[in-house]
Amino acid sequence: MALILDWQDPAKESIVTQMNRDSEALRPSALPDSLDLAQQEILRLRTRLANAESERQALAARLEKEHYDAELWREGRADLRHLVMAAEFKDHDTGAHLVRIGYFASVLAPACGCDRETTRLMLMAAPMHDVGKIGIPDHILKKAGALSSDEREIMERHTVLGAHILAGGASPLLR
Repeated sequence: MALILDWQDPAKESIVTQMNRDSEALRPSALPDSLDLAQQEILRLRTRLANAESERQALAARLEKEHYDAELWREGRADLRHLVMAAEFKDHDTGAHLVRIGYFASVLAPACGCDRETTRLMLMAAPMHDVGKIGIPDHILKKAGALSSDEREIMERHTVLGAHILAGGASPLLR
Protein backbone atom coordinates (compact mmCIF):
# COMPACT_ATOMS: atom_id res chain seq x y z
CA MET A 1 0.00 0.00 0.00
CA ALA A 2 1.68 3.23 -1.13
CA LEU A 3 1.43 6.27 1.09
CA ILE A 4 0.40 9.49 -0.64
CA LEU A 5 1.85 12.59 0.97
CA ASP A 6 1.05 16.24 0.60
CA TRP A 7 4.46 17.41 1.82
CA GLN A 8 6.23 20.19 -0.01
CA ASP A 9 9.75 19.09 1.02
CA PRO A 10 11.14 16.78 -1.73
CA ALA A 11 13.72 15.31 0.68
CA LYS A 12 11.00 14.13 3.08
CA GLU A 13 8.96 12.82 0.19
CA SER A 14 11.86 10.74 -1.17
CA ILE A 15 12.62 9.31 2.29
CA VAL A 16 9.00 8.28 2.79
CA THR A 17 8.79 6.96 -0.78
CA GLN A 18 11.85 4.79 -0.12
CA MET A 19 10.34 3.66 3.18
CA ASN A 20 7.17 2.66 1.35
CA ARG A 21 9.14 0.61 -1.19
CA ASP A 22 11.11 -1.05 1.61
CA SER A 23 7.90 -1.73 3.55
CA GLU A 24 6.32 -3.43 0.52
CA ALA A 25 9.38 -5.66 0.15
CA LEU A 26 9.27 -6.49 3.87
CA ARG A 27 5.60 -7.47 4.15
CA PRO A 28 5.23 -10.16 6.82
CA SER A 29 4.20 -12.75 4.21
CA ALA A 30 7.44 -12.09 2.29
CA LEU A 31 9.77 -12.31 5.31
CA PRO A 32 12.30 -15.13 5.34
CA ASP A 33 12.63 -17.15 8.53
CA SER A 34 16.14 -15.80 9.03
CA LEU A 35 14.99 -12.14 9.30
CA ASP A 36 16.46 -10.81 12.51
CA LEU A 37 14.61 -8.93 15.22
CA ALA A 38 16.09 -5.56 14.26
CA GLN A 39 14.66 -5.79 10.75
CA GLN A 40 11.30 -6.84 12.16
CA GLU A 41 11.35 -3.84 14.49
CA ILE A 42 12.22 -1.52 11.59
CA LEU A 43 9.29 -2.92 9.62
CA ARG A 44 6.96 -2.49 12.61
CA LEU A 45 8.09 1.12 13.09
CA ARG A 46 7.73 1.93 9.39
CA THR A 47 4.23 0.50 9.42
CA ARG A 48 3.35 2.57 12.49
CA LEU A 49 4.82 5.67 10.83
CA ALA A 50 2.79 5.07 7.66
CA ASN A 51 -0.37 4.54 9.71
CA ALA A 52 0.29 7.66 11.77
CA GLU A 53 0.81 9.69 8.60
CA SER A 54 -2.45 8.39 7.14
CA GLU A 55 -4.26 9.35 10.34
CA ARG A 56 -2.62 12.79 10.29
CA GLN A 57 -3.76 13.36 6.72
CA ALA A 58 -7.31 12.26 7.54
CA LEU A 59 -7.39 14.55 10.58
CA ALA A 60 -6.03 17.48 8.57
CA ALA A 61 -8.69 16.94 5.90
CA ARG A 62 -11.43 16.76 8.54
CA LEU A 63 -10.20 19.93 10.26
CA GLU A 64 -10.04 21.76 6.94
CA LYS A 65 -13.62 20.73 6.15
CA GLU A 66 -14.82 21.78 9.61
CA HIS A 67 -13.11 25.15 9.19
CA TYR A 68 -14.73 25.58 5.76
CA ASP A 69 -18.16 24.62 7.15
CA ALA A 70 -17.77 27.04 10.08
CA GLU A 71 -16.86 29.84 7.68
CA LEU A 72 -19.93 29.08 5.56
CA TRP A 73 -22.11 29.27 8.69
CA ARG A 74 -20.60 32.62 9.68
CA GLU A 75 -21.13 34.02 6.20
CA GLY A 76 -24.62 32.53 6.02
CA ARG A 77 -25.63 34.09 9.35
CA ALA A 78 -24.39 37.48 8.17
CA ASP A 79 -26.33 37.10 4.91
CA LEU A 80 -29.40 36.05 6.87
CA ARG A 81 -29.19 39.09 9.17
CA HIS A 82 -28.96 41.39 6.15
CA LEU A 83 -31.94 39.79 4.46
CA VAL A 84 -34.03 39.99 7.65
CA MET A 85 -33.04 43.66 8.00
CA ALA A 86 -34.12 44.27 4.40
CA ALA A 87 -37.46 42.59 5.11
CA GLU A 88 -37.90 44.74 8.23
CA PHE A 89 -37.30 47.91 6.21
CA LYS A 90 -40.09 46.82 3.90
CA ASP A 91 -42.49 45.72 6.62
CA HIS A 92 -41.72 45.56 10.34
CA ASP A 93 -44.31 42.83 10.88
CA THR A 94 -42.67 40.63 8.24
CA GLY A 95 -39.26 41.03 9.89
CA ALA A 96 -40.63 40.02 13.31
CA HIS A 97 -42.53 37.14 11.69
CA LEU A 98 -39.30 35.84 10.11
CA VAL A 99 -37.56 35.74 13.49
CA ARG A 100 -40.55 33.97 15.11
CA ILE A 101 -40.64 31.35 12.36
CA GLY A 102 -36.97 30.54 12.97
CA TYR A 103 -37.64 30.10 16.68
CA PHE A 104 -40.72 27.92 16.10
CA ALA A 105 -38.84 25.77 13.60
CA SER A 106 -36.02 25.23 16.10
CA VAL A 107 -38.50 24.14 18.77
CA LEU A 108 -40.41 21.80 16.45
CA ALA A 109 -37.39 20.24 14.70
CA PRO A 110 -36.22 18.08 17.65
CA ALA A 111 -39.81 17.03 18.32
CA CYS A 112 -39.90 15.76 14.72
CA GLY A 113 -36.74 13.72 15.25
CA CYS A 114 -34.25 16.14 13.68
CA ASP A 115 -30.67 16.01 14.89
CA ARG A 116 -28.86 18.97 16.43
CA GLU A 117 -27.29 20.12 13.16
CA THR A 118 -30.60 20.05 11.30
CA THR A 119 -32.27 21.91 14.18
CA ARG A 120 -29.60 24.60 13.99
CA LEU A 121 -30.08 24.83 10.23
CA MET A 122 -33.85 25.21 10.72
CA LEU A 123 -33.36 27.99 13.28
CA MET A 124 -31.19 29.93 10.88
CA ALA A 125 -32.84 29.13 7.54
CA ALA A 126 -36.58 29.06 8.30
CA PRO A 127 -36.82 32.86 8.46
CA MET A 128 -36.02 32.96 4.76
CA HIS A 129 -39.36 31.40 3.77
CA ASP A 130 -40.94 34.85 3.22
CA VAL A 131 -37.91 36.87 2.09
CA GLY A 132 -39.48 37.25 -1.36
CA LYS A 133 -42.09 39.58 0.14
CA ILE A 134 -39.45 42.28 -0.28
CA GLY A 135 -40.54 42.35 -3.93
CA ILE A 136 -44.28 42.62 -3.27
CA PRO A 137 -45.79 46.11 -3.65
CA ASP A 138 -46.60 47.80 -0.34
CA HIS A 139 -50.27 48.37 -1.20
CA ILE A 140 -50.72 44.58 -1.41
CA LEU A 141 -48.35 43.57 1.37
CA LYS A 142 -49.89 45.97 3.90
CA LYS A 143 -53.51 45.74 2.79
CA ALA A 144 -55.79 45.49 5.83
CA GLY A 145 -58.63 43.55 4.23
CA ALA A 146 -58.91 40.49 2.03
CA LEU A 147 -56.85 40.41 -1.14
CA SER A 148 -58.52 40.32 -4.55
CA SER A 149 -57.70 37.36 -6.79
CA ASP A 150 -55.20 39.51 -8.74
CA GLU A 151 -53.58 40.72 -5.50
CA ARG A 152 -53.44 37.16 -4.16
CA GLU A 153 -51.72 36.04 -7.36
CA ILE A 154 -49.13 38.81 -6.94
CA MET A 155 -48.67 37.95 -3.24
CA GLU A 156 -48.11 34.28 -4.10
CA ARG A 157 -45.18 35.29 -6.32
CA HIS A 158 -43.16 36.02 -3.19
CA THR A 159 -42.07 32.37 -3.14
CA VAL A 160 -40.57 32.64 -6.63
CA LEU A 161 -38.97 35.99 -5.76
CA GLY A 162 -37.50 34.46 -2.61
CA ALA A 163 -36.07 31.55 -4.58
CA HIS A 164 -34.37 34.02 -6.95
CA ILE A 165 -32.99 36.05 -4.03
CA LEU A 166 -31.53 32.97 -2.35
CA ALA A 167 -30.42 31.12 -5.50
CA GLY A 168 -26.76 30.29 -5.84
CA GLY A 169 -25.84 30.85 -2.21
CA ALA A 170 -22.87 28.80 -1.02
CA SER A 171 -24.11 28.59 2.54
CA PRO A 172 -26.45 25.76 3.54
CA LEU A 173 -28.59 28.48 5.09
CA LEU A 174 -29.34 29.97 1.70
CA ARG A 175 -29.88 26.78 -0.28
